[in-house]
Amino acid sequence: MSITLSLPKAKVGKSSVRLVAVKLLGMVSAWRRRMRHRAELRHLLDRADDRMLSDVGLSRPDLCDEAGRPFWQK
Repeated sequence: MSITLSLPKAKVGKSSVRLVAVKLLGMVSAWRRRMRHRAELRHLLDRADDRMLSDVGLSRPDLCDEAGRPFWQK
């Protein structure tokens, strides 16, 4: 016994290509904003002294661990 499933054929036109391109550009733009924000935050935290770090609940070793993480991890 076999079951066949037929799906409607997707029409690929200029509007669908544009939609994919717009979504892709939006994703790249959001990724770049996040990367810039993280770099700025790392820079600010790197300049903070130990008293300032303790105010936000961080220590210098915590900061070094976070700075050493790969960029794709949160």
